[in-house]
Amino acid sequence: METLKAAQTCADDRLMFGTFSTKTAHTFKSSIKTFVKRTGAEMVTDITPELIRSFLIEGKGRNNWKANTQVNYYKYLKNLLVWCKDDNRINSNPLDNIPRPKLKKILPRRLSEKDAFKVMDTAINYNWTYRFEKKRNPTIIATLLYSGLRISELLNLTVSDVDLDENNILVRNAKFGKDRHVPICPKLHTVLTSYVAYRDKFKKTSTSFFCSAQTNKKLTYKAITRIFKKIRAKSSVYCSPHMLRHTFASIAVECGLPLATLQKIMGHTTIEATMVYVEISHKSRKEALNKIEWPY
Repeated sequence: METLKAAQTCADDRLMFGTFSTKTAHTFKSSIKTFVKRTGAEMVTDITPELIRSFLIEGKGRNNWKANTQVNYYKYLKNLLVWCKDDNRINSNPLDNIPRPKLKKILPRRLSEKDAFKVMDTAINYNWTYRFEKKRNPTIIATLLYSGLRISELLNLTVSDVDLDENNILVRNAKFGKDRHVPICPKLHTVLTSYVAYRDKFKKTSTSFFCSAQTNKKLTYKAITRIFKKIRAKSSVYCSPHMLRHTFASIAVECGLPLATLQKIMGHTTIEATMVYVEISHKSRKEALNKIEWPY
């Protein structure tokens, strides 16, 4: 099928230039495969505005797609069709006159300072199965909370990426294929220094900064999922790695960190993505209101 072959080539191209991560490329190809299966558009030239509209409308009506699902299909189709036009496989993009489905504005969820402390305290005092976990797991929570790393970035950290002498974490090949530097604050420096000493004590020789308790292998997403499941159950606080990232960013805004600086730390491509944290920083808004000199 020409459409699926084009999707594969497009994904390879996006991976090469860092536009797609491996995970995004997989989801992209899976989405295009679903589109072809449901519409029968085996050739790229079979894809028409009418076909796309009926696909999106049917998905919402018959399959009860949420707005996010509609937007994702639209986004992946647009990626494919823009690439096909650039590659001269089609003369015009059938999506040009189809507006992107609208999403409701949902603010990112963050933890209150009280709940963030409770999560950290639970990780420290939890009765973990292995001795190495007693130091590693609280360090994972602290790293996410004090640096704003994405979970994929944390799992991909190597020992050489964490420079405690220069107070710097090097995030390699992050989202959109970019490297960036994340400063290590004093609290996190203390936690990481203690963890590194613990690693040495347990003779961990893995190049991965966070490794398995039983082996020297890199820590997995499944292991992180289990850690957070146990912390949620014990603390009665709903939390996830990305909520800790949101918490870090909103607290940084409340403490007066310039948005341009926070944008670089977070790895956002636009300042608009960073500005959302102003919306969820209740403290900064209250303080700003209190500073107003009312004329009456």
